[in-house]
Parts: sequence; structure tokens; C-alpha cells
Amino acid sequence: MVVMPVYAPKDLTSAPLDDICREKHGGNTYSELANIQAHEGKQRRREAVLDFIRSQGTYGATVDEYSAFTGLAPNVVSGRFTELKKTGHIEPAGHERRTRLGSLAAAWRIPLEKGQLSLL
Repeated sequence: MVVMPVYAPKDLTSAPLDDICREKHGGNTYSELANIQAHEGKQRRREAVLDFIRSQGTYGATVDEYSAFTGLAPNVVSGRFTELKKTGHIEPAGHERRTRLGSLAAAWRIPLEKGQLSLL
């Protein structure tokens, strides 16, 4: 097995990259390194989530629906929903729907003041 060297700043908690999960993982070194490695693609993935939610109009979209649409696991895409919620780019659509496994899931939409078009 080949182990590749990884650059790691001495104080990862002061790294300039936002990490929506930092409070949850408490600055765990491996989590911080994973965030550094994933950083470049996060904005592109947030934009893709926004495009999908926007395409659903006021009906909105759940994490599970986006997961089914993209073929990515829900845990892979849920962080982008959390980031978009935290920054006010999405809001609850006011209703829930069943996931593929039967659980209830919140639907999310683009706030009307941010340019959401009603499909009704």
C-alpha cells in the first residue's frame, strides 16, 4: 500500500475554509482534511442543488429526491442542502414528502424573494 503525504496546517480549526460540520466533528483532523480535499467541488455542487430545487418551483425538493435524480447517496448531498439553508438560499417549502424508504422528509424551495417562479 502506498501512502501519499498530505499537507496539513498545524491549526486546522483556523483554516480559512468553511466547514458546515466543524461544530459537529469538533475539529477532527481527518474531517478537516476531508473538507480541504472536497472544497473545490462544493460550490459547483451547491449550484447543481439550487438548479434542481429551482426546477421544482414552489413544490420544492427533498434531499432524497435530489439523491434519486443524481444517483448520489443522500449523505453525499445533504451537506449542500445544509449549507444552502444556513446561507438563506433555500427555505422550507412548508410540507413534507415520503422518501424512498418511507420516512418523512422536508421539502426545500428557493425563497420567493430570491427569484423562485411558481409552477402552479
